[in-house]
This record gives sequence, C-alpha cells and structure tokens, in this order.
Amino acid sequence: MTADEKWVDRVYRDFVLRPATASELSSGAALVASSSPQTFIEFLLSSDAFLDRYISAQYGRYLYRWPTSSEMSDAKAGISATGDLLAVESHLIASSEYFEYAGNTDADFIHAVIVDVLFRQPTSQELIDYGATLANTGDRETLALEVLRSPESNALRVRGIASQVGCLFLEWGDPVSAQAGLSCIILDQATADGSTWIAELAADGQYVALAGRMALTSTYWDLSQA
Repeated sequence: MTADEKWVDRVYRDFVLRPATASELSSGAALVASSSPQTFIEFLLSSDAFLDRYISAQYGRYLYRWPTSSEMSDAKAGISATGDLLAVESHLIASSEYFEYAGNTDADFIHAVIVDVLFRQPTSQELIDYGATLANTGDRETLALEVLRSPESNALRVRGIASQVGCLFLEWGDPVSAQAGLSCIILDQATADGSTWIAELAADGQYVALAGRMALTSTYWDLSQA
C-alpha cells in the first residue's frame, strides 16, 4: 500500500471498525491526493459506512439493542439537519425507553445518566439540582445535553478515566472503550494531557468532529505508517 492508502485504511479501522476495501483504498487515496486528508475525513464522517456504525453503537450503549431501519433513517436525517452527532446520544437518553430502563422515576433517570455518561455515582447535590430542573421543565433532553457537554464529560471523552491504561481493542460506543477516551481510541495515547483537545471540544461540542481532527495530526499519520 502507498502511504496515503495506509492512512486511509487506518481511518477505516478506527472509525468504521473494519479494513478499507480495495475500492475504498483507491478512491480514498485519490481524494487525499487530489484534495486533502481533511476532505476525506469529512467525506467519511458523513458516509453511511461511518454513520451506520456510529448510530448502532450509541443504540447499543444506551438502549442495549440495534436501531430499527426507521430509527436509523431518523437519526441520519437529524444529523443531516443539524450536523450534531452528539444529539444522537441526547435523543436516546431522553427517550421513554431509556427512562423506563433507568427505573421510571426522575431520580433513577438522573442516576442512570450520570453513571452512563460520567462513569460515576451522582452526588446528593446533583440529584437535588437535576431533580428540580426536571420537575420544573420535564425536559430530559436538555438535562442530557447538559451532562454530555459538561467540562467533566469533555475531559472524559478526551482523556478517559484514570484507571484506563491500555489502548488496544477499543470500539466506538462500547462503554469500556468510551472510558478510555479519544486519546486512546484514535491516538493510542493512554496518558496524554489532552488539554488542547478538551478546549476544542468545549468550544464546539462536536465529539466526532474532534476525533476527525485527531486523525489529521502527524501523530496519527505516523501510527498509520507503522
């Protein structure tokens, strides 16, 4: 494989969780050569190859099942309209199905969101504050987005949790992999500081786009050539 093909193949392995096909290698390398690596990343992150896997992974993480064909279509339409892939997570968390899974009460729902997104137990103050928010608004999606886009969540999505030490066999949407953070999943760096990436995530809230920007770094290029 050429250097560009090796990079394209690494991107497919990390973002689609399979090797690139021969036609994907050739067309991807051609796009890189004729335009730029960023153009290829933007193409891949809007492709069915990525979106099918990404959306399915979020359903598996939060609802423990695969999406139906209509749910997949609706999720893609929402992404197309807003450009916000993180909204897939907030929509699932706000669903009646997740609420029932959590225990059918606001307190149970808050507990489940904190555990599933932040990988810890909620504090008593969080239960009080978020409980008041839900009692006043009844808006579970707003609460979900508040937790998903919190500074704590941003740091976790980049750095992972302190006990995470290995970066092998990680998959998008898998809770164990999610605990590893993007530095592990994309850059194979389990102990990276990540402050610059965290600041970028805080600025635009676009978790998947951040992963794409990581794939454009020289560090990632070097990993793809090894």
